[in-house]
Amino acid sequence: MLVDVRHSLTGEVLMQLEANSDLSRWEVMAQVAVHRGLMTPYQVAVNPDLVSKQASPLHIIATRSAADGCEVRIIVHPLQYPTAAQYHRLMEALYRKDAGEVAKLLGRGLDLTCLVPPGGHTSALLTMAMLKDHDREPYTTSSSSVSLKYPCPDACLTFLLLQAKVDPNILPPKQQPTTMIGLAVALKNQPLVQLLLDAEAEVHPDEATVPPLIIAVLHQHEGIVQALLTARADPWRSTPVGALLDCPWSKWVHPWTEPVSAVRVAALQSPSQTMVGILMNAPARIGSWEASQPLHLPVPISMAYSERAMKLLTKVIEDYPRRTGPHRPLIGHESLHWRKLMAGLYLPKLPPGWLQSEDISAANCYLLRQMD
Repeated sequence: MLVDVRHSLTGEVLMQLEANSDLSRWEVMAQVAVHRGLMTPYQVAVNPDLVSKQASPLHIIATRSAADGCEVRIIVHPLQYPTAAQYHRLMEALYRKDAGEVAKLLGRGLDLTCLVPPGGHTSALLTMAMLKDHDREPYTTSSSSVSLKYPCPDACLTFLLLQAKVDPNILPPKQQPTTMIGLAVALKNQPLVQLLLDAEAEVHPDEATVPPLIIAVLHQHEGIVQALLTARADPWRSTPVGALLDCPWSKWVHPWTEPVSAVRVAALQSPSQTMVGILMNAPARIGSWEASQPLHLPVPISMAYSERAMKLLTKVIEDYPRRTGPHRPLIGHESLHWRKLMAGLYLPKLPPGWLQSEDISAANCYLLRQMD
């Protein structure tokens, strides 16, 4: 079925959409934005003459019958920076995991390219969206009588914010900030990683002490490793072996400063060498300081490092799977790795009542108690 998209004021047919099933407002907004060369789909309002205050871009729309088919009407409006009230309402909707409300607020033409809008920091919005997308709780809705169609079911909140032009490389205002791609890789969440990479997140952020690819290799997550390599991550990019330890380390102790790359971690980590094959088949990068060197397995690896450095790297590989994350804390213990990662995030200061509400699990409560 063809759907005519008409200008709401002039009635002019702007384009036609092929609809094989029910359309959501978001699908119309996204296709019109591409057709018109708009900055974001949130510049498009669908059926503005019929929109109620409860309408969300994720709602299924009823196309109005016409003589030769169906039609929707649209109007394009400018973007605006969020006010403090809008920022707080957006944060509250993210906290409730209400994707419909988030889309409705952003659908008013909010521009999130501003790093510090009134009311808070944009990195806090993206952090909250990623953490809520990562938990196992279902999305909620404030209008149960209306059907919703999620554009990215695995990471809808993060998707909606990135469509509002949140910078995927945004850094929290911390002395040692955690990058968004670093958070997604540490959470072992491939949909989040792919969303950030599609939004042109840096695979080698300067602020990251440990390259995200090395973290993915330590997690032995082949899907994330492949995604990072496709985005041109360098498998030979190195970091001091001491930076991988779950304890404070000194840059003045020689064994701790010996460089280690993702390829060398994989070579020592996996007896089957499957991960090594994935890394070695990655496209070559210009400027890779080790890219021209052949990989020697396994004896020359031990020769490449001092005995102390080899013991440190072996301990890292053995201990890494047992390190706790924010969703699975061990009683009385949390790894230094996760403490540093969470300390580098700018989490919102939530009202005390939110943490005691019934709609938050114990796991999420642990996450959101780490507030600024």
